[in-house]
Amino acid sequence: MDKADEAALKRLQSGNWDVEMQQRAWDNGLHAGMMVPLFTIGMSCAAGYFSDKFLDSVAEFENSQDGPRTTSYINSWYSTKLQAHVIIYKVLATGKIKHMVRRIDSEVVEFIIQTAQVAATTYKVEHEMKAMTKLKTHVSKSQFCSYLTTGAFFEISKRSGVCYIFRRCRPTIACRLEPKGWRYLAALCTHPVGYYKGTWCGGLVPSDDVIAHLMMMRADEWKFWSKSNQHASLPPQANI
Repeated sequence: MDKADEAALKRLQSGNWDVEMQQRAWDNGLHAGMMVPLFTIGMSCAAGYFSDKFLDSVAEFENSQDGPRTTSYINSWYSTKLQAHVIIYKVLATGKIKHMVRRIDSEVVEFIIQTAQVAATTYKVEHEMKAMTKLKTHVSKSQFCSYLTTGAFFEISKRSGVCYIFRRCRPTIACRLEPKGWRYLAALCTHPVGYYKGTWCGGLVPSDDVIAHLMMMRADEWKFWSKSNQHASLPPQANI
């Protein structure tokens, strides 16, 4: 990290992140902005989006605060029977293979808390209000009323018949009405700029992400699915 980046890092730590990141975004022609680095929650920039060496420096700084690694990840899955997240890992000092079982409800609570923390730290109310005003021009009056009052609205694709439930700061739910009732298909999660790990927060304010999901679904439904992580209903990432 050079002197300029060290100075920028100090400005971020002192709370002047909005000025710093806005300037860097405009300097690099990024009108969608840049993700705000946090020092307690990791972030992942979307593939193909601009990668700033300063963000890489922040990631290195965050990793250095954690100290040396003591374990190595091997595999993990969600168990319907246990209603838990099973994680397999190796202890580097001994080479022993161990496992850890985390209750899904505790992971959901962790997601909710960390999402609230990130939103309070990185989002600006005026940015979200502007995004909501833009969203209003793309949906019907009843859809916007639903979104404003419940944080979600639905739209049925004319091509596939799939019903999409677009949610603020949550993945979009894809489902289909069948003779026996509604069938869950997947929770579709994609962020045009990037996302904060362990949360439902993206690099854009929530309503901008909703607009992105809506436009992708209407324009190229197959591409929307292929660009999204498709979560089953059990993992906390789906928020079902």
